[in-house]
Amino acid sequence: SGPIHANDSCWCCIWGYVDKCFDLIIGKWSKKMNRLMTIFVLVGSLSATTSFARGEGNFNKEMRPVLTHYLNIQELLASDSTKGVKREAKALQKAINQVREEKVTGKNAAVYRNIKTDIKHSAKAMIKAKDLEDSRKRFMKLSEPMAAWTKISKQKNVVVMYCSMKKASWVQKSGPTKNPYYGSSMLSCGSKA
Repeated sequence: SGPIHANDSCWCCIWGYVDKCFDLIIGKWSKKMNRLMTIFVLVGSLSATTSFARGEGNFNKEMRPVLTHYLNIQELLASDSTKGVKREAKALQKAINQVREEKVTGKNAAVYRNIKTDIKHSAKAMIKAKDLEDSRKRFMKLSEPMAAWTKISKQKNVVVMYCSMKKASWVQKSGPTKNPYYGSSMLSCGSKA
């Protein structure tokens, strides 16, 4: 064994320092891993929330053709015409059958199921309408679930209107009021619901 040099004690200090640095690095790495795990948990939570929203989003996307046919009926009735109403009601009925409400989960799931069911029954009734007045009466029933869906889903470029004379709502494109229940006799009768 040779003499101890001053440099040997420095090596001990250096190794001690390296050991502390390693502990510090591992500690910081551990904190970073904890942060990463927290981020992964948050992303997972957001994904679950997104899939909930996606269920409603898919339903709303599948409802667009239904809304298109509904708006066509509304425009026809507002112009005092039944020509094309049955065709649009049949197309609406076909479109509503394509909507998959079972993918919606969470607090609005039952509401979406009821909306689809009510639209199906009302569309079937619209097909059987005999004349303009009968079509308008049946359109009131169709408008109830359509107005509810429009409000819940916050659809753009359409508004829910209310006719105080008929005590009934309807959905129409944004713009001038076009009352489907009175047509040309009181076309502008109605206010935003």
